[in-house]
Amino acid sequence: IIDVKVNHPLFNKINAEYGMYKNTAIIEIAACIGLPLLNEKERNPLYTSSYGVGEIINDAIHKGARNFIIGIGGSSTNDVGIGMLQALGYRFLDKNKNELPFGCVGLKDFKYLDESNINPELKECTFNVACDVNNPLCGKNGASYIYGPQKGADNVTVKLMNKYHCSFIRKLKKYKPESDDKYPGCGAAGGLGFAFKTFLNANLQSGINLILDTIKLEKDLIDVDYVIVGEGKLDKQTVMGKAPIGVVKLAKKHHKPVIGFAGIINDEDLLNKEGIDACFSILKDICSKEEAMNHKNAYNNLKQTANQVFRLISQSKKL
Repeated sequence: IIDVKVNHPLFNKINAEYGMYKNTAIIEIAACIGLPLLNEKERNPLYTSSYGVGEIINDAIHKGARNFIIGIGGSSTNDVGIGMLQALGYRFLDKNKNELPFGCVGLKDFKYLDESNINPELKECTFNVACDVNNPLCGKNGASYIYGPQKGADNVTVKLMNKYHCSFIRKLKKYKPESDDKYPGCGAAGGLGFAFKTFLNANLQSGINLILDTIKLEKDLIDVDYVIVGEGKLDKQTVMGKAPIGVVKLAKKHHKPVIGFAGIINDEDLLNKEGIDACFSILKDICSKEEAMNHKNAYNNLKQTANQVFRLISQSKKL
């Protein structure tokens, strides 16, 4: 485990950790640009930057890493990864050849791309990106509309950011004609998926499938009676490739019933259709988000809800 001092989304210095095994670096981008690093008032994806991710990559390269496994998710950013790329030496310029300001807000003035100062050792590196969503970058199912609100964007800001993304992609085609903003996963982590694939030739793959293969979960599923999945919020985002739906697909391969527990549940019909046979909210009363996410409260709520569900199952078996 390596500790490195980097910039967080609003450029305060923080310590972030990543892993090294031989020449492979394992990085979780939320360690430096995660949403929990910002308080409610600081959350505005127009201005947050992914710069810290590039700083960690540079540090790992300096320490000998040439292979990267990177988990992207839980970010506070929506800058299409230009912050990360700026840290790696890419220069995004406006019509006057000035550097763009950090964050999504800078995308609106993009005109020129300068790749003359990028870290030369990037050419020796391979990037495998664990990405649990399949959203494109732009549009109603893209990074701004789907994930912008949870990062602090209001409706006006969401539309503005999507406009900036679309404008950036159109102009970038001059330099990267092969870029594909519709490629599944390009909208992950505020467009970091797009940056990794377009600029660093990364392989975007399902993070949950990578984990399920590693821990051999399918072997364990064969003898179970019920499969239980959970998330803070079960809704249409869940079925776009998040961890629970990966487990659900594996469970249904072996015809196992699946029960879902969550704090909030929306889109129940869709969740049922995708294989979660029954969903239950663990919240017992009206409360604030802080109260719901308190570790002790969440533990007790989950325990008591699960107890009641399986009491019902137990009684139904006696009928």
